[in-house]
Amino acid sequence: MSMPIEIIENSDVSTEISIDNIVFPNILPISNRLKKKRVPQPTLTFKWKKKGNRPKTFRRFKFTQPFGPKVPVDINSPIDIFKLFFDDDILHTFKTQSELYAAQCNQQFFTSVEELQAFFGCLVIMGFHKLPTIRSYWSTDANFQVPRISSIMSLKRFLSILRFLHLNDNLGMPKRGHVNYDKLYKVRPLINKLNEKFFSNFNPSRNIAIDESMVAFKGRTTIKQYMPLKPIKRGIKVWAAACSKTGYLLQFEIYQGKQGDPEIGLGEKVVTHLTNLYDNKGYCFYFDGFFSNIPMVKSMVEKNNFACGTIKSNKKYFPSGVLKDDKELKQGQFDVVTSNEITISKWKDRGKKCVNVISNMHGGSCIGSVYRRDNLGVKQFVKAPAAIVDYNKYMGGVDHFDQFHSYYNVAWKSRRWWLKIFYYLLDACIVNSFVLYQTTSNLHDPKLSKFTHLNFKSTLANQLISDYSSKKKTGYSKVNAKKIDKKNWKSDCWQPILSSKCW
Repeated sequence: MSMPIEIIENSDVSTEISIDNIVFPNILPISNRLKKKRVPQPTLTFKWKKKGNRPKTFRRFKFTQPFGPKVPVDINSPIDIFKLFFDDDILHTFKTQSELYAAQCNQQFFTSVEELQAFFGCLVIMGFHKLPTIRSYWSTDANFQVPRISSIMSLKRFLSILRFLHLNDNLGMPKRGHVNYDKLYKVRPLINKLNEKFFSNFNPSRNIAIDESMVAFKGRTTIKQYMPLKPIKRGIKVWAAACSKTGYLLQFEIYQGKQGDPEIGLGEKVVTHLTNLYDNKGYCFYFDGFFSNIPMVKSMVEKNNFACGTIKSNKKYFPSGVLKDDKELKQGQFDVVTSNEITISKWKDRGKKCVNVISNMHGGSCIGSVYRRDNLGVKQFVKAPAAIVDYNKYMGGVDHFDQFHSYYNVAWKSRRWWLKIFYYLLDACIVNSFVLYQTTSNLHDPKLSKFTHLNFKSTLANQLISDYSSKKKTGYSKVNAKKIDKKNWKSDCWQPILSSKCW
């Protein structure tokens, strides 16, 4: 016989967390072939009643977290802001692993941090200077050629770097079926590094949105998803948490398919993973009906995390028999029930169906209003629960990030799925850098915010490239020319050879 659980509030939870003691999540997925035994979940009891005050835990909690960059930011140097995320350690990883991969392919390839930095600068320029193909930038046709890029490195060198670009040792990849098998092994070092950097460099506003983002990809990979109702219908799904005020990407996780404990829903696992670094700080999280369920919202109160989101009426413990039926409500009318510091509001907007919203920070007596147009197109105020108003106001954080991300992105077509993820993350670093720039300049003097997103990217590209050029002067000095005799000339090659090797 299942027994009801008594919910006990814990008001002695410390709200101070040292970043030195935080262990950043490094999730290595368990193979789908490894089946776990189902552990029965405890049964909760809820006594739903009409209306009610704002939840006691939310009213008593004092939010004291700062807002803005955690480190001083030089707004005159976009590259310094960018390197808070994409630092020299990442560049050295690219250098080491790219040279290792070339050696494994029996090819000679050597590069430097400066050259890789210039290569990424070229990618940034290609983002806001779009041409049909990569080769077009080196075209002899004046309608296509971009001297800025062709003067930095040759097409052959650019394609060589792109070919051998790597982040992890292929020989160390666990095989499918191994307990540590990771579908994202090729890009895992960058994912872990950026999640750590995104968290440690910015304090978000109190309101944080959790939603899904997409990496467009039509090639072959087991992590590709198809969502016909989304703007990007085929691609790699990314779970993201973003600041609702600025669009700054705080944490992200790339979806790899079904895995783990079947008793815990995917939406709940995503929310738990993306919010665990913000426990006991009083942040407010907003998410849609895919993520929300009543036990999860209840458990978030115990960690001083507050939540608001839409919820489907077929979820477990949903008070269908207590709330009014959809047909009983007219446009602008709503019904509210509360239990155990959880409020569920049913509000009728337009059409026949109602919107259900769950919250652990809004009460039944909290009422707001939203703009709607009548049949004549005239704007008017319509009453709505405060949970609905706040949800509409703060749910767009990830959409804000996606909007920034779509401007001048560096995503080129590629059959390598991990390269598409890298392009996505490179753009994410630039978006977060621009948000830090905007936030810092607005805190000091709004007039200093002279850069648009395009200006910021252009300046960043120039600073990444600096005065680098891989092109060297051709020809031989008179001293070297005297040392080369006729025996050192290859009959089918115009180049002289030394030690039987072509220069």
